[in-house]
Amino acid sequence: MNSSKSKHNFTDKLILGTAQMGLDYGINNHKGKISEKESLSILKFAYQNGIKNIDCAESYGDAHKLIGSFHEKNPNLVFNINTKISKTTRSKNIHEIVKEFLKSLNSNQIHSLMFHSFSTYNSNINNFKDIIKLKESGIVKKIGVSAYSNSEIDNIINDDRIDLIQIPFNILDNSIEKIDLIKKAKSKGKIVQARSIFLQGLFFKDPNENYIIVEKLRDELKEIKRISSENNIPIINLALSYVLNQEYIDNVLIGVDSLSQLKQNLTSIDKEINENIVKSIEKIKTKNIDFLNPITWLKY
Repeated sequence: MNSSKSKHNFTDKLILGTAQMGLDYGINNHKGKISEKESLSILKFAYQNGIKNIDCAESYGDAHKLIGSFHEKNPNLVFNINTKISKTTRSKNIHEIVKEFLKSLNSNQIHSLMFHSFSTYNSNINNFKDIIKLKESGIVKKIGVSAYSNSEIDNIINDDRIDLIQIPFNILDNSIEKIDLIKKAKSKGKIVQARSIFLQGLFFKDPNENYIIVEKLRDELKEIKRISSENNIPIINLALSYVLNQEYIDNVLIGVDSLSQLKQNLTSIDKEINENIVKSIEKIKTKNIDFLNPITWLKY
Protein backbone atom coordinates (compact mmCIF):
# COMPACT_ATOMS: atom_id res chain seq x y z
CA MET A 1 0.00 0.00 0.00
CA ASN A 2 2.96 2.33 0.36
CA SER A 3 3.79 2.22 -3.33
CA SER A 4 2.98 5.16 -5.60
CA LYS A 5 0.76 2.91 -7.66
CA SER A 6 -1.49 1.99 -4.74
CA LYS A 7 -1.64 5.62 -3.63
CA HIS A 8 -2.78 6.62 -7.12
CA ASN A 9 -5.45 3.91 -7.04
CA PHE A 10 -6.76 5.17 -3.72
CA THR A 11 -6.82 8.74 -5.04
CA ASP A 12 -8.98 7.51 -7.91
CA LYS A 13 -11.36 6.10 -5.31
CA LEU A 14 -11.86 9.47 -3.60
CA ILE A 15 -14.75 11.88 -4.17
CA LEU A 16 -14.40 15.44 -2.93
CA GLY A 17 -17.42 16.71 -1.01
CA THR A 18 -18.43 20.35 -1.33
CA ALA A 19 -20.90 20.88 1.53
CA GLN A 20 -18.35 23.06 3.36
CA MET A 21 -17.94 25.21 0.24
CA GLY A 22 -21.62 26.09 0.16
CA LEU A 23 -22.59 25.95 3.84
CA ASP A 24 -21.33 26.11 7.43
CA TYR A 25 -20.98 22.35 7.83
CA GLY A 26 -19.39 19.83 10.20
CA ILE A 27 -19.21 19.47 13.97
CA ASN A 28 -15.45 20.10 14.01
CA ASN A 29 -15.47 22.94 11.47
CA HIS A 30 -14.76 26.13 13.44
CA LYS A 31 -14.01 28.28 10.39
CA GLY A 32 -17.49 28.22 8.87
CA LYS A 33 -18.11 28.23 5.13
CA ILE A 34 -14.92 28.15 3.08
CA SER A 35 -14.17 31.35 1.13
CA GLU A 36 -14.68 31.31 -2.63
CA LYS A 37 -10.96 31.88 -3.22
CA GLU A 38 -9.89 28.95 -1.07
CA SER A 39 -12.68 26.74 -2.45
CA LEU A 40 -11.41 27.32 -5.99
CA SER A 41 -7.86 26.51 -4.82
CA ILE A 42 -9.11 23.29 -3.20
CA LEU A 43 -10.91 22.23 -6.39
CA LYS A 44 -7.86 22.91 -8.53
CA PHE A 45 -5.47 21.08 -6.20
CA ALA A 46 -7.86 18.12 -5.96
CA TYR A 47 -8.20 17.77 -9.72
CA GLN A 48 -4.48 18.17 -10.39
CA ASN A 49 -3.75 15.50 -7.78
CA GLY A 50 -6.04 12.84 -9.19
CA ILE A 51 -9.43 13.50 -7.59
CA LYS A 52 -11.71 13.79 -10.62
CA ASN A 53 -15.02 13.13 -8.86
CA ILE A 54 -16.98 15.72 -6.90
CA ASP A 55 -20.08 15.50 -4.71
CA CYS A 56 -22.59 18.32 -4.35
CA ALA A 57 -26.32 18.91 -3.87
CA GLU A 58 -28.96 21.52 -4.52
CA SER A 59 -29.23 21.96 -0.74
CA TYR A 60 -25.52 22.85 -0.36
CA GLY A 61 -26.04 26.59 -0.63
CA ASP A 62 -24.16 28.02 -3.61
CA ALA A 63 -21.92 24.96 -4.15
CA HIS A 64 -23.30 24.42 -7.68
CA LYS A 65 -22.44 27.98 -8.72
CA LEU A 66 -19.00 27.71 -7.17
CA ILE A 67 -18.25 24.57 -9.18
CA GLY A 68 -19.61 26.31 -12.27
CA SER A 69 -17.25 29.22 -11.63
CA PHE A 70 -14.35 26.79 -11.32
CA HIS A 71 -15.25 25.11 -14.64
CA GLU A 72 -15.52 28.50 -16.33
CA LYS A 73 -12.07 29.52 -15.09
CA ASN A 74 -10.57 26.06 -15.78
CA PRO A 75 -12.25 24.68 -18.92
CA ASN A 76 -9.75 21.82 -19.18
CA LEU A 77 -10.38 20.65 -15.60
CA VAL A 78 -13.90 19.23 -15.67
CA PHE A 79 -15.08 17.11 -12.75
CA ASN A 80 -17.35 14.07 -12.85
CA ILE A 81 -20.28 15.43 -10.85
CA ASN A 82 -22.48 13.68 -8.31
CA THR A 83 -25.36 15.90 -7.30
CA LYS A 84 -28.53 15.35 -5.32
CA ILE A 85 -32.17 16.31 -5.57
CA SER A 86 -33.43 17.32 -2.14
CA LYS A 87 -37.05 18.40 -2.52
CA THR A 88 -39.81 15.82 -2.51
CA THR A 89 -42.35 18.05 -4.29
CA ARG A 90 -41.82 20.88 -6.76
CA SER A 91 -43.52 22.58 -9.68
CA LYS A 92 -40.75 21.99 -12.23
CA ASN A 93 -40.22 18.64 -13.93
CA ILE A 94 -36.96 16.73 -13.70
CA HIS A 95 -35.72 17.92 -17.12
CA GLU A 96 -36.03 21.56 -16.06
CA ILE A 97 -34.33 20.86 -12.75
CA VAL A 98 -31.39 19.10 -14.40
CA LYS A 99 -31.13 21.85 -17.02
CA GLU A 100 -30.80 24.41 -14.18
CA PHE A 101 -28.22 22.22 -12.42
CA LEU A 102 -26.11 21.95 -15.58
CA LYS A 103 -26.26 25.69 -16.19
CA SER A 104 -25.11 26.43 -12.62
CA LEU A 105 -22.41 23.75 -12.78
CA ASN A 106 -21.23 24.93 -16.21
CA SER A 107 -21.25 21.31 -17.34
CA ASN A 108 -22.96 19.27 -20.04
CA GLN A 109 -23.36 16.08 -18.01
CA ILE A 110 -24.17 14.88 -14.50
CA HIS A 111 -22.26 11.71 -13.72
CA SER A 112 -24.62 10.64 -10.93
CA LEU A 113 -28.01 12.20 -10.22
CA MET A 114 -29.03 11.14 -6.75
CA PHE A 115 -31.98 11.47 -4.42
CA HIS A 116 -30.69 13.14 -1.26
CA SER A 117 -32.77 10.93 1.02
CA PHE A 118 -34.88 7.81 1.03
CA SER A 119 -38.03 9.95 1.39
CA THR A 120 -37.11 11.93 -1.75
CA TYR A 121 -36.49 8.68 -3.61
CA ASN A 122 -39.73 7.19 -2.29
CA SER A 123 -41.81 10.20 -3.34
CA ASN A 124 -40.44 9.89 -6.89
CA ILE A 125 -40.57 6.11 -7.13
CA ASN A 126 -43.47 6.16 -9.60
CA ASN A 127 -42.06 9.02 -11.68
CA PHE A 128 -38.88 7.47 -13.00
CA LYS A 129 -39.79 7.68 -16.67
CA ASP A 130 -38.30 11.17 -17.12
CA ILE A 131 -35.19 10.29 -15.12
CA ILE A 132 -34.64 7.18 -17.25
CA LYS A 133 -34.96 9.35 -20.37
CA LEU A 134 -32.22 11.64 -19.05
CA LYS A 135 -30.02 8.59 -18.54
CA GLU A 136 -30.79 7.23 -22.01
CA SER A 137 -29.91 10.60 -23.54
CA GLY A 138 -26.52 10.60 -21.77
CA ILE A 139 -27.20 13.81 -19.84
CA VAL A 140 -27.21 11.69 -16.67
CA LYS A 141 -24.92 8.64 -16.47
CA LYS A 142 -26.05 7.06 -13.20
CA ILE A 143 -29.10 7.24 -10.95
CA GLY A 144 -28.55 6.96 -7.22
CA VAL A 145 -29.88 7.35 -3.70
CA SER A 146 -28.23 8.70 -0.59
CA ALA A 147 -29.40 6.32 2.14
CA TYR A 148 -29.02 6.57 5.91
CA SER A 149 -30.29 3.43 7.65
CA ASN A 150 -29.82 -0.26 6.98
CA SER A 151 -33.54 -0.66 6.29
CA GLU A 152 -33.33 2.06 3.63
CA ILE A 153 -30.34 0.38 2.00
CA ASP A 154 -32.21 -2.93 2.00
CA ASN A 155 -35.23 -1.33 0.30
CA ILE A 156 -33.16 0.31 -2.44
CA ILE A 157 -31.05 -2.73 -3.32
CA ASN A 158 -33.80 -4.47 -5.30
CA ASP A 159 -34.64 -1.46 -7.47
CA ASP A 160 -32.92 -2.21 -10.78
CA ARG A 161 -33.32 1.42 -11.87
CA ILE A 162 -30.90 2.50 -9.16
CA ASP A 163 -27.23 2.23 -10.15
CA LEU A 164 -25.62 3.72 -7.07
CA ILE A 165 -26.11 3.85 -3.30
CA GLN A 166 -24.29 6.34 -1.09
CA ILE A 167 -24.19 5.30 2.56
CA PRO A 168 -22.57 6.29 5.87
CA PHE A 169 -19.67 3.99 6.66
CA ASN A 170 -16.78 4.54 9.05
CA ILE A 171 -14.71 3.06 11.89
CA LEU A 172 -17.77 3.06 14.18
CA ASP A 173 -20.59 2.66 11.66
CA ASN A 174 -19.43 -0.69 10.26
CA SER A 175 -21.80 -3.32 11.61
CA ILE A 176 -21.84 -6.84 10.20
CA GLU A 177 -25.44 -6.21 9.11
CA LYS A 178 -24.37 -3.15 7.12
CA ILE A 179 -21.42 -4.95 5.52
CA ASP A 180 -23.72 -7.83 4.50
CA LEU A 181 -26.11 -5.32 2.90
CA ILE A 182 -23.23 -3.67 1.03
CA LYS A 183 -22.13 -7.06 -0.28
CA LYS A 184 -25.71 -7.78 -1.35
CA ALA A 185 -25.79 -4.43 -3.17
CA LYS A 186 -22.54 -5.31 -4.94
CA SER A 187 -23.98 -8.68 -5.98
CA LYS A 188 -26.84 -6.74 -7.61
CA GLY A 189 -24.33 -4.66 -9.57
CA LYS A 190 -24.72 -1.46 -7.54
CA ILE A 191 -21.95 1.10 -7.09
CA VAL A 192 -21.42 1.71 -3.36
CA GLN A 193 -20.07 5.03 -2.11
CA ALA A 194 -19.09 5.61 1.52
CA ARG A 195 -19.69 8.98 3.16
CA SER A 196 -19.44 10.33 6.72
CA ILE A 197 -16.09 8.58 7.11
CA PHE A 198 -14.97 11.12 9.73
CA LEU A 199 -18.50 11.40 11.18
CA GLN A 200 -18.47 15.14 10.39
CA GLY A 201 -15.17 15.49 12.26
CA LEU A 202 -16.42 13.90 15.50
CA PHE A 203 -13.49 11.45 15.54
CA PHE A 204 -11.08 14.35 15.95
CA LYS A 205 -12.83 15.80 19.02
CA ASP A 206 -11.32 15.47 22.49
CA PRO A 207 -13.13 12.48 24.11
CA ASN A 208 -13.24 14.40 27.41
CA GLU A 209 -14.99 17.39 25.91
CA ASN A 210 -18.17 18.49 27.63
CA TYR A 211 -20.48 18.16 24.64
CA ILE A 212 -23.57 15.95 24.50
CA ILE A 213 -22.64 14.08 21.29
CA VAL A 214 -19.11 13.43 22.56
CA GLU A 215 -20.54 12.25 25.90
CA LYS A 216 -22.84 9.76 24.18
CA LEU A 217 -19.93 8.25 22.23
CA ARG A 218 -17.17 8.92 24.77
CA ASP A 219 -16.08 5.29 25.32
CA GLU A 220 -15.87 4.67 21.59
CA LEU A 221 -13.93 7.89 20.95
CA LYS A 222 -11.48 7.00 23.73
CA GLU A 223 -10.94 3.59 22.16
CA ILE A 224 -10.25 5.17 18.77
CA LYS A 225 -7.74 7.48 20.42
CA ARG A 226 -6.11 4.52 22.21
CA ILE A 227 -5.71 2.55 18.97
CA SER A 228 -4.29 5.63 17.28
CA SER A 229 -1.82 6.32 20.11
CA GLU A 230 -0.63 2.75 20.68
CA ASN A 231 0.01 2.19 16.97
CA ASN A 232 1.43 5.67 16.38
CA ILE A 233 -1.07 6.27 13.58
CA PRO A 234 -3.06 9.51 13.45
CA ILE A 235 -6.84 9.13 13.64
CA ILE A 236 -7.19 10.61 10.15
CA ASN A 237 -5.08 7.71 8.82
CA LEU A 238 -7.14 5.13 10.69
CA ALA A 239 -10.42 6.56 9.44
CA LEU A 240 -9.34 6.96 5.81
CA SER A 241 -7.33 3.77 5.41
CA TYR A 242 -9.95 1.58 7.07
CA VAL A 243 -12.66 2.62 4.62
CA LEU A 244 -10.43 2.87 1.52
CA ASN A 245 -9.22 -0.69 2.05
CA GLN A 246 -12.72 -2.18 2.00
CA GLU A 247 -12.90 -3.98 -1.34
CA TYR A 248 -16.70 -3.70 -1.46
CA ILE A 249 -16.59 0.13 -1.26
CA ASP A 250 -16.20 1.67 -4.73
CA ASN A 251 -15.74 5.31 -3.74
CA VAL A 252 -15.00 7.24 -0.56
CA LEU A 253 -16.37 10.74 -0.04
CA ILE A 254 -14.17 13.18 1.87
CA GLY A 255 -15.05 16.69 2.95
CA VAL A 256 -12.44 19.30 3.83
CA ASP A 257 -12.57 22.79 5.34
CA SER A 258 -9.24 24.03 3.97
CA LEU A 259 -6.60 23.38 1.32
CA SER A 260 -4.16 22.26 4.00
CA GLN A 261 -6.67 19.67 5.23
CA LEU A 262 -7.04 18.27 1.71
CA LYS A 263 -3.26 17.99 1.45
CA GLN A 264 -3.22 16.18 4.80
CA ASN A 265 -5.92 13.79 3.61
CA LEU A 266 -4.00 12.96 0.45
CA THR A 267 -0.88 12.29 2.50
CA SER A 268 -2.90 10.11 4.89
CA ILE A 269 -4.13 7.65 2.26
CA ASP A 270 -0.59 6.38 1.85
CA LYS A 271 -0.43 5.05 5.43
CA GLU A 272 -0.91 1.32 5.86
CA ILE A 273 -2.91 -0.18 8.70
CA ASN A 274 -2.34 -3.86 9.38
CA GLU A 275 -4.83 -6.63 10.08
CA ASN A 276 -4.43 -6.38 13.86
CA ILE A 277 -5.35 -2.70 13.79
CA VAL A 278 -8.38 -3.49 11.64
CA LYS A 279 -9.45 -6.15 14.16
CA SER A 280 -9.06 -3.64 17.00
CA ILE A 281 -11.27 -1.17 15.14
CA GLU A 282 -13.91 -3.80 14.45
CA LYS A 283 -14.04 -4.83 18.11
CA ILE A 284 -15.47 -1.42 18.99
CA LYS A 285 -19.20 -1.84 19.49
CA THR A 286 -21.20 1.38 19.59
CA LYS A 287 -23.82 1.39 22.32
CA ASN A 288 -25.70 4.54 21.25
CA ILE A 289 -26.04 3.69 17.57
CA ASP A 290 -28.58 6.48 16.99
CA PHE A 291 -25.75 8.97 17.53
CA LEU A 292 -23.92 7.61 14.49
CA ASN A 293 -26.47 9.53 12.40
CA PRO A 294 -25.73 13.28 12.51
CA ILE A 295 -29.39 14.00 11.81
CA THR A 296 -30.12 12.99 15.42
CA TRP A 297 -27.62 15.61 16.64
CA LEU A 298 -30.01 18.37 15.61
CA LYS A 299 -32.13 17.56 18.67
CA TYR A 300 -29.35 18.65 21.03
